[in-house]
Amino acid sequence: MIEFDGGLFLQHVIQKTFQRCCEASSHQQARKYVSFGTFSDHEEDNDLNFSSFSLIYLDQLVPTSSSSLNTQQQGTKIKTSNSPQQLKTKLEKAVKHFVDVLTRVLCSREWKVEPPQFVNILSSRLLFVKDRQQFSLVHLACDTNQVQLLEWIQMYSSETSVNCSTVVNTHVERIDVKDSTLWSLKDSNGLEPLFYAVNSSSKDCVAFLCSKSSVREEQLNLRRDGFGNLPIIASFKKGDYDMCDLLQLFGAKIDLCGGLAFGMGLQETLMHYAMRKRDIKAVRYLACHSSKAILKKNHRDETPLFQCLNDKRGMYTSSEEEVTTTNFGGKGGCDGCAVTIPNHVFFLSTILDEGKTLFGEEQFHKALLSKNSFGRNLLMESIVMNDFEVTRMICSFLLSHYGLSASSYLFIPAGGGDTSNITFLNQLIDDRDFEDSTIFHIASRYIGSYLSITNSTVRDIFKLLKELFVVTQKSNQSLKDFLKNNPSKYYRLSSGSKSLSKSIKFWIKLE
Repeated sequence: MIEFDGGLFLQHVIQKTFQRCCEASSHQQARKYVSFGTFSDHEEDNDLNFSSFSLIYLDQLVPTSSSSLNTQQQGTKIKTSNSPQQLKTKLEKAVKHFVDVLTRVLCSREWKVEPPQFVNILSSRLLFVKDRQQFSLVHLACDTNQVQLLEWIQMYSSETSVNCSTVVNTHVERIDVKDSTLWSLKDSNGLEPLFYAVNSSSKDCVAFLCSKSSVREEQLNLRRDGFGNLPIIASFKKGDYDMCDLLQLFGAKIDLCGGLAFGMGLQETLMHYAMRKRDIKAVRYLACHSSKAILKKNHRDETPLFQCLNDKRGMYTSSEEEVTTTNFGGKGGCDGCAVTIPNHVFFLSTILDEGKTLFGEEQFHKALLSKNSFGRNLLMESIVMNDFEVTRMICSFLLSHYGLSASSYLFIPAGGGDTSNITFLNQLIDDRDFEDSTIFHIASRYIGSYLSITNSTVRDIFKLLKELFVVTQKSNQSLKDFLKNNPSKYYRLSSGSKSLSKSIKFWIKLE
């Protein structure tokens, strides 16, 4: 007979439960092997090599290539044709089942173990391993959303006052230890259980952990994972907005200003991240929290809208994913006709369409007028980056949504305009960068090199820009005369008018 004290026997039961789950060929057999009350206080088990420190490898719950190899060496051949994703899914189910069985076993009896000894066992003497990560039983409970197991851990890690220890279900008065070290345990990567609960969308466990003052005060808005993410940022990146709302109920703050840091002084806000990922749901979620999020700038003085652009300098032809939609209408003005467009163009058009609703007219106009570190607004930067599909879409949007004359290339039905819209459009079109260049100077400089190519997008842009010039001009001069009479700083420093000759010739043809 092998005699265990309360703590060692607890460790023994956890190990033995895992061993029997590994041996079981199905979930039903596992339930047969591990039933309530199958362990006695003085159980003799010669098969278990028991020690004071144990690592439990959860990967053994599902046969892998390595375990198959070991079995083949013993004379038994096992063929595994499962893909890595299938093995991962099977392992997750097996781990979940193991924790379910373990919870029933642990909660079915009264344990004679002192809180310090109990904490020591679960924090240092008994660790689980999965995907080369070591973590505690608390992490495992959070990863599988076993709040009942967390409650059991809380009960035995607290100072106790027991009325009767002989009956399992006897009422026990316990004083909870506010700052239990178990809720702040770190795994081999330095992560607390809260991150496990957030990453696995375990809402019950998150609510349980956040009810502890130590978690709220020391982890919720202070602890970051290996990628620099707070718990609420990690859930936001997963698109788990219900979890974001739950964390905010306990005091988590979604940082719309500071945002995400990348080291070396580089950072962006969450709205930048959402725009760069083309995630319209994330944009809408952030807009509900603050309309000013659209005005926050990154280290290049760019507002989030700049993240919608694709840098195509040196590679006009792009292989990016495309979207076929009827929301744009046809190029020939056919409302409801299907058209195939790049994904980022469709995303930006959605943002422009919903901009006033999401951010309010004032904030939305400020975002479109906002300049980067080169003094260029969104429309200017789209030309500099050779993202001509976006340039054409923005020009069409400006003409159609502000009560101005529409061209045959418009993608969105025309709407009415007012004085504020005209004022905004004049500011946008008359704006100049740090080289004193307007949108027309920039178009002449950057798009001119593509005029020799038979490209309808480039020609459409020049026609749309000409329309924008006509509806915003304060005199009767032509665009060609405007470019000649109002040279930018860049052209004054360049050699003569040769750099403009090709573009000017094209303007002459248009006029």
